[in-house]
Amino acid sequence: MSSATTKRLIPVLAAVGLTALGVVGLSKIGCVNVHTPAGHVGYVRSKPLFGAGEFVGTQVGPTSTGWVWREDVVNIDVRRRTYSEDMIVITAKGSELRFRAHARIALSQDKVKDVVERYGGPDWYASNVQRQFQNEVRQAVAPLDPFEAKNRSFEIAETVKASLNERYKESPFEFESVDIGDIQYPPTIVTSVIRKFGTFQENERRDIE
Repeated sequence: MSSATTKRLIPVLAAVGLTALGVVGLSKIGCVNVHTPAGHVGYVRSKPLFGAGEFVGTQVGPTSTGWVWREDVVNIDVRRRTYSEDMIVITAKGSELRFRAHARIALSQDKVKDVVERYGGPDWYASNVQRQFQNEVRQAVAPLDPFEAKNRSFEIAETVKASLNERYKESPFEFESVDIGDIQYPPTIVTSVIRKFGTFQENERRDIE
């Protein structure tokens, strides 16, 4: 090959090289490897340059998609978890009752698509469940007096669990258990009970004398 031919090929080869580097660079910019950790299910969707992305599929962690063109993932924690609420309820006699309500909720791995598209994604509890849970507990406790609420706490919990499972029977959520605990009576009621107990003891003492 003559030197003249070589000189003519150099610009061509340089242009080809730059083009190849550009293609590789663009592919690296557009390609991603999205990861889903253990205990989660990933909702994978496309991420086009323009317009809304579309659902691609789900992946069970720990895993990743491998290098793919412009996708992202919304990871949903599907491990069983207990959610606790500090409650203040005005009971039947107008007394304020404070307690904690606990709900253990399981999330169906097969319905992660619904969790993302219908129930707020990772914020599904705060967006769609928390307020309903609080309302069901409040409605079960409010008609009772404070001592009755404590004595019937197991019954209240079972009623709330059944009602919530009925409400969410077509959803990805299952209420495995509900518990009512840490009940705190109002100071006025505590004082009244102490006085009554003191009066009872005094009357017994007088009867004995």
